Amino acid sequence: MKKNLFYLIMGLILSLPAMAQNPNFTVTGTVKDMEGVVVTMYDDATRQTMDSIVVSDNKFQLQGRADSAMMVGLYSSDYSMYADLLVMPGSQMAVDMVAGTVTGNKPTEQLNRLAQGNRALMKERTRIAYQMMAAGEGPLFDSLNTLYHSCDNHRKQLMDSLGWRYYEENLDNPAAAHILFEIANVVTEDVFLDKGEEPTPAILRLFSLYESAPTAVKEFPSLKRTMTKLQSQAAIAPGNRFRDFEAIDYITGKPTTLGEKIAGHLAVVDFWASWCGPCRKEILETLKPLHEKYADSGLVVIGVDIWDKIEDHDQAVKELGIQYPQIVDTIHDNAGLLYGLKGVPYVLLIDQKGTIIGNFRGEKLIDAVEKSLGIRKSIFDK
Repeated sequence: MKKNLFYLIMGLILSLPAMAQNPNFTVTGTVKDMEGVVVTMYDDATRQTMDSIVVSDNKFQLQGRADSAMMVGLYSSDYSMYADLLVMPGSQMAVDMVAGTVTGNKPTEQLNRLAQGNRALMKERTRIAYQMMAAGEGPLFDSLNTLYHSCDNHRKQLMDSLGWRYYEENLDNPAAAHILFEIANVVTEDVFLDKGEEPTPAILRLFSLYESAPTAVKEFPSLKRTMTKLQSQAAIAPGNRFRDFEAIDYITGKPTTLGEKIAGHLAVVDFWASWCGPCRKEILETLKPLHEKYADSGLVVIGVDIWDKIEDHDQAVKELGIQYPQIVDTIHDNAGLLYGLKGVPYVLLIDQKGTIIGNFRGEKLIDAVEKSLGIRKSIFDK
């Protein structure tokens, strides 16, 4: 696979646009253990390749043309390197991946300081998470859990001490969008607006800055997607009406809507994907039994396949023996954006009037369904 990627990128080098023939900025790099790896530079706005080169003696040099300040991205064919740079006519940028520094202009240096600090803390948090899984319950787990949350607190402190200020200082250049995206990822990570949680002061500040941001910032794809999902999560908190969308009926292959499938019924709506292990577990242990037990009592269970391939979904339906209706939204991701989904499985319970009762899994979902159906359990039931 690496060899194929090498030939693909080398082919791109031969077909680089004319602007690369009249370069007016340079990016040099120092790396480690990347001999023979291809490093590519692309225009962040158009996603078009600007230059590529094979690392030699753990160094590389790339060139491009910028008519004004613009963001470019660097990535390596072995996936070990990624960096965002603000370049201008005459820029001489230097990327030192060994030291984790980028020099050449203040906006890029600020963005790199923010991104590197955040990623280092995320890496440490992941390391601690693996230790927690190995430790099991007990004093060691509790100690590691404290360290885990300490990493999150330090990430938020990083944004409080540097992020907001860096954003305000760079509103006149494209780095602002990348900086606000770093901030958004941190301040929204552990907040569940879809569960009715109140927005934190940081999220309210994020909303305010985004609303007043220059158009170029608001239209930055990654940031726009993040903000759209955040706004969507707030819109589907318990007590709000479900958000309708069009998808494909799995059985007929024709367009349908979620509203058509659940109209007038108590509905369990499961957003899932074939590759998701917890999704399969939820289907087998909770959703299928609910469908089999309460379909005649007015309950509708419906699967919404997202972030998937139709052939993989088809195989999963057969393997899991799913009998309840399925709709497929694997191309446009209408559901993912409308419901602000961070991951799957995501299971909603919606009442007969279309009002969202809540997001539940497992026994909590079973209890919520039975309560909504007016089913009272005997004290002798397990």
